[in-house]
Amino acid sequence: MTSKKIISLFLAAVLAFSASIGSFALSKEEIQANLEDEIAQKEKEIEQYEQKIDSLKGNAAKQDEYIDQLQKQIDSYDDEIALLNKQIDDLNAKISALDGEIAEFEAKIKKLEDEISSVEKQISEKQAEVDEAYNLLSERLRAAYMAGETSMLEIFLSAKDFSDFIERSELVYQIAKHDTALVDEIKESIDQLNKMIASLDEKKTDLEESKALLDNQRVQLDESRETVKASKAVVDQKVATIQSKIDQVNAYVGSLNKQSAQYQKLMEKANAEKAKFKSEIDELVNNVGSKGDGIVDSAPAKHKFEISTKGIICPLQGAAVGIREYSWNHAKRGNHNRAMDIGSLYGSSNGRPIYSVADGKVIKAAYDSYSGNHILIDHGSGVVTYYGHCSSMIVSAGTKVSQGQIIGYVGSTGYVTGPHLHFELRVNGSQVAPEDYLKKSNGKFVSPISA
Repeated sequence: MTSKKIISLFLAAVLAFSASIGSFALSKEEIQANLEDEIAQKEKEIEQYEQKIDSLKGNAAKQDEYIDQLQKQIDSYDDEIALLNKQIDDLNAKISALDGEIAEFEAKIKKLEDEISSVEKQISEKQAEVDEAYNLLSERLRAAYMAGETSMLEIFLSAKDFSDFIERSELVYQIAKHDTALVDEIKESIDQLNKMIASLDEKKTDLEESKALLDNQRVQLDESRETVKASKAVVDQKVATIQSKIDQVNAYVGSLNKQSAQYQKLMEKANAEKAKFKSEIDELVNNVGSKGDGIVDSAPAKHKFEISTKGIICPLQGAAVGIREYSWNHAKRGNHNRAMDIGSLYGSSNGRPIYSVADGKVIKAAYDSYSGNHILIDHGSGVVTYYGHCSSMIVSAGTKVSQGQIIGYVGSTGYVTGPHLHFELRVNGSQVAPEDYLKKSNGKFVSPISA
């Protein structure tokens, strides 16, 4: 299936599953239609840049223009990937809503099943009462029939005296009254029984309707997840394409004299992209991230990884994991971001699983040409962690994660020289040295980090 077909499938699914939001100026369908138009426009831009790039390729005299067109195409890819990721986030929000609705339906079905079981038990007990009363009345009628009718004259003639007659009359009256009450009781019990049966039928109908709706929601959920999966495959394919373009730019930059105007121009653009990206991350963390005392509070560990005194684990695990650069080394190179690059000490880190350092909620999982695939997780209490240059991500914005859960894989997406994990940690919006959070009480790093 071509990428365009998958995109079309994705858009159709988003339109099918998106509910309208009444008070908005544009409906959800109109918003999605606009996004589809924007994506189509970006596809045209990318094709135009590709034609221009092909015409310039190999022309040494027009190398600057060639790189300029590459950069413009990278920007267009960036924009398109952002649009696709927005649609994936929208669909993930729909999936979360469906999950909630399914949980509600399951709870309702369980409640109905319990109520049906209770009503069936009540019906059984009431039926036993009716049967018992009916049998008692049958016995009384049979006895009366066998004894024959008793007239007031017979009672008077057989009475010893008037007092005896009164007593006998009262006895007959009480028996008749009892029989009448027994009949009324049976009638009332039968009415109650019929109401119970009607209630049972109503609950069973409600149960069947709820099960049908639940099945429908599950179908929508499965289809939505498949669409997200297909759409992520499209994004991954486009990330691979854009990365090859970035590698071309990097190779060209490496060949330039650092004093040249072209080198300075490219560095200025790269620094501007970096500043813009950092500003966007800072804004997100400050506006969306939690606030607190900076103490990580995770549930009891379901893993065997070593936990630091600050309550987090190393985001990479397994043998031969080391810190490639400390934040102070970044600072020596003029990079004042307090960060840590982690990777394999021997061989390539590419493809190694990346673990969430603590319980939390993903507040961003997206692609940017500067940082590549990157993930931000809010762990509560003001602590937010950042994982950059992933080869792929298996979580989305809104996903709840547990400490030790795999969230993605090490890669070299974005502007990097090789596969590694770029790891940052913020407390109440401010970057702090990750090593302060990754050490034990003895001052050494948690396993498996080697300094």
